[in-house]
Amino acid sequence: MPQESNRQKQAEETKRRVYFCALELFNEKTYEDVTIREICEKAQVAVGTFYHYFDNKESLMDEFFRQLDSKLEVKWLAYTPASPSDGIIYLIRTQLSTTVENNYIASAQILRSQLSNGAKYITDKNRFIHRILLKLVTEECAGGRLTGDPDVITDYILHAARGMLFDWCLHKGDYDLLAAAQLAVEMVLKYYGD
Repeated sequence: MPQESNRQKQAEETKRRVYFCALELFNEKTYEDVTIREICEKAQVAVGTFYHYFDNKESLMDEFFRQLDSKLEVKWLAYTPASPSDGIIYLIRTQLSTTVENNYIASAQILRSQLSNGAKYITDKNRFIHRILLKLVTEECAGGRLTGDPDVITDYILHAARGMLFDWCLHKGDYDLLAAAQLAVEMVLKYYGD
């Protein structure tokens, strides 16, 4: 049994190495110019190993969002918001802070990949961030602090955050993304406020 556990750890480490090597390459080259062969060479794995963990480059980018969601969930579970609105701001800032750690080049490549990916993981309403934001917005609506359809308000909050991320990438990361995104989300909340 311990041998199986070691194999599982080794497999997870290999998957992580492939993933992080790909992110490094996306900091150096465009998404389209990075090949699976290059990723494998950098990660020191066979091409078949890549396909064991990922169907293609798009599924590797989906892994970025899954990892982002996983980090966000861990941080969220350790946080106690003062109010639902505080929780909304915290979620957006925390998610974008994780994105900023990868810098604007990798973030732009990841956004670009979503344009060509049919699945559009970034807009999946089953993602952790969407589910928790919707819960918080619904609480604010039930408490009379927001007026409108919680689904629509949640979508606009996410539109604002993704729009700020896109603009930040266009400006090569030359402004405080977290402050700008917080302001944009606060404007959405004020618009729908009582």
